[in-house]
Amino acid sequence: MPMGDAPDSIPGLLDRAQAAYGRFTAGYDLRDLDEAVDAWDVLLGNPSLGGLPPLICFQLLSNGGHIHLQRYLATRMPPDLEAALRYWQGAFDPLERAIADGDADSAHRPVLLASVAGALEERYARGRSVDDLTAALSTWHFAVEASAPDSPYLGGYRASLARLLFERYERQPQRETLDEAIAAAELAGQSDQLAVALGERYVRFGVAEDLERAIGLYEEATARLPDDEAGRARILNNFGRLLHQRFVRSGSLEDSQRSIDVINEALSLVPASDPFRTTILRNLDVALDARHVVTGELREESVDRAVDSTRQALEQTAHDSPEWSWRLFELATLLLARYLDTADPEDLDEASAALDAAMSQWVLDSPHLPRFMSSYAMARHLRFEATGAPEDLEAAIKAYAMAMIKATETSPGQAVAIGQQWGTHARRRQAWGEAAWAYGDGLTAMTRLFETQLQRHSKERWLVFARGIAAEAAYARAKQQEYGAAVEALEIGRALLLSEAVELDRARLDGLVEVGRADLKARYESAAERWNQLSA
Repeated sequence: MPMGDAPDSIPGLLDRAQAAYGRFTAGYDLRDLDEAVDAWDVLLGNPSLGGLPPLICFQLLSNGGHIHLQRYLATRMPPDLEAALRYWQGAFDPLERAIADGDADSAHRPVLLASVAGALEERYARGRSVDDLTAALSTWHFAVEASAPDSPYLGGYRASLARLLFERYERQPQRETLDEAIAAAELAGQSDQLAVALGERYVRFGVAEDLERAIGLYEEATARLPDDEAGRARILNNFGRLLHQRFVRSGSLEDSQRSIDVINEALSLVPASDPFRTTILRNLDVALDARHVVTGELREESVDRAVDSTRQALEQTAHDSPEWSWRLFELATLLLARYLDTADPEDLDEASAALDAAMSQWVLDSPHLPRFMSSYAMARHLRFEATGAPEDLEAAIKAYAMAMIKATETSPGQAVAIGQQWGTHARRRQAWGEAAWAYGDGLTAMTRLFETQLQRHSKERWLVFARGIAAEAAYARAKQQEYGAAVEALEIGRALLLSEAVELDRARLDGLVEVGRADLKARYESAAERWNQLSA
């Protein structure tokens, strides 16, 4: 590195730091790395540093950050990460002055921004601070914006931005964040990230086009699976889940069988000691159970395998780990599924205890809260049906209400399913006011979900999935002798498809007048107006 008129003490320290680092790279003795870091710290603390040309200051600060990062990667000691971040942040001012003087290329700017963003991202991974996540995201945004279109690093910056946007979505599930993550993954050409995000948008927000597109991306991914078995297993597991989702929507037994085959292939790649095996087994059980409902074919003993695997994973998970509550939830879900098959009260008791224990770690802003609360509600309602304990019923209703509120905010597709499940439980008790509440909220969610679909066939798929909820809402209202509300629920159900026809066929209405059927145009417009009133 050219030093110009730098004081002698700085070149001497620089020579010492570079020599020590050279020894480290030759023998990987951490004592040499410590000596190099110490020399850099003394050098960068030298009061003469400010008198150096801005370009030299920038280079020294940037290299000081990298040497601390090297030791952080070797030891994982947080002070080194903080030092790297401090030096890089301090390098911005001399860099900007060097660029203004014409001594440095502006291409250094996005590289320095990426270094800061990476350090912030690592600090977020350690402490899970939302502030660090926000800061890392903003810095990756700046790095992308500062990069030239032909920069060889731009794709990597966009991929990092997409990854962190999806992370923020998982922490704070907002539709616009997920949309932004998808756009970033598309620009980055990251098909794996894109497929995951599209699948998530389909599951949570019901955009049917996303399902087909995600499956297409996974079809391509299976032709170029990574060599490592863990990476292949994750891709195949995600692919199988989406094939199952398409089976649920379309009823295609081909999709059902293929989802089972793909998930089984993922399972074969994961050793028995890997906690991820539990997730795959749970997905396999869901796929087998759905096929059993449609075809009557007996399921494999996947539930028992999944329960055993989850218990093993739970035993290996520390109670203060974020994974602990999730493992408890997975175990409870599997036990509830087995209870519905066998009616073994021990499974119901263990599932309820697992959910009670997990409750202490779940937070209100978790994107998984609706799933957790609906499972908790199911467990308490099943226990009420078994014991008649009123406190179980009260807890179930409260949990269903919370699940519905959170799902309506973040995932209308889940809200429809929760409304159906809750309404069914209330109907079995002939609690018609509660059933009307549950089915009515589900119908509202379905209307909102319907509005997010771009194409008519996508809307029809969701209407097929949610068919009957309008009729159930109307029946519950009628049992309450709320006949006007019952009629309105039925009309909302019928009006959903009509709304699409209004948009598609409005241009054809004048043609009815030309052929002498102005009466049909008037009736059509009257129906459309009624729809607008119902959906207002």
